[in-house]
Amino acid sequence: MTDYGIDISSHQGEDIGWTDVAGHNISFCSVKLTEGTTYINPAARSQVDGARSVGISTGGYHYAHPGDPRGQAHYFADQLDARGLLASGSLWPMLDMEEPGFPDPNGWIREFIAAFRERTGAPLLVYANVYWLTALIDPNQWADDAVLVWAAQYNGDPGNPDYAHPRLAIHQHTNSGHVNGFSGLVDRNATMDGWSREAFVIGNGSVPSPTAPPWPLPNGHYFGLITGPDSSHGGYYATERGWVAQIQRALQAKGFAPLYDGWADGVYEQATADAVAAWQREAMPGTTRFGEVWWDDWAVLLAP
Repeated sequence: MTDYGIDISSHQGEDIGWTDVAGHNISFCSVKLTEGTTYINPAARSQVDGARSVGISTGGYHYAHPGDPRGQAHYFADQLDARGLLASGSLWPMLDMEEPGFPDPNGWIREFIAAFRERTGAPLLVYANVYWLTALIDPNQWADDAVLVWAAQYNGDPGNPDYAHPRLAIHQHTNSGHVNGFSGLVDRNATMDGWSREAFVIGNGSVPSPTAPPWPLPNGHYFGLITGPDSSHGGYYATERGWVAQIQRALQAKGFAPLYDGWADGVYEQATADAVAAWQREAMPGTTRFGEVWWDDWAVLLAP
């Protein structure tokens, strides 16, 4: 059975006949909430309240801009929280990746997911068109049990884009759909074969418990001293510093590092290596790589 949904923004305004929308076999809706770190959809509250009032599973989405993934994740999370969209029954939040200009879009998505998960514990849908998904980003670098893919291809064939991935759950099949209750055209979406709306609705009475973010490095690479070899990622590049800072904050939270402001600076020097080694002796006694964070260390250290 296919479930059908819509995604809307300020373009659709507030004059929407939601009873008619629900009667047109629409069971889920994602409402644009934020863009970058300055924009909030002025119609969002009305749109969210209207969709929820007729039993449509409703969520919010963020339109990403290059730069400051942590700031954007927190900005989005605040607006979701303000509208009750992290509560049970809400559609999973969605990250919209389509703006040009990302130097490393996979790295940006990983940082956004990590910051969003750290802030909310919530799962996430990542939206992109098929070109992005085949040429610019790779879900294998950031999709996990709490991240699903939402693919856009306007082929008019619901649930059948020219793209496949095990985590692909939703197909946006047109941006010019007709739905009762709207005076104009609207984006229409359908679940993929084997998926249903229930797979991306927050349940169990609360936001799902957070897990460690996806491992962000290639095989054979690790987090270690900034002075180490090329396979050691210690914050030499700015794109690495958010990940190193996550390690440092986890060490602080678990009592293996000083708590003063500024210690988690995103640079992996000897003090960080010593804190990692102290934690490993307690939590990872079988390791032979004390002071370095490999994928298995990451999964344990960054789990709540």
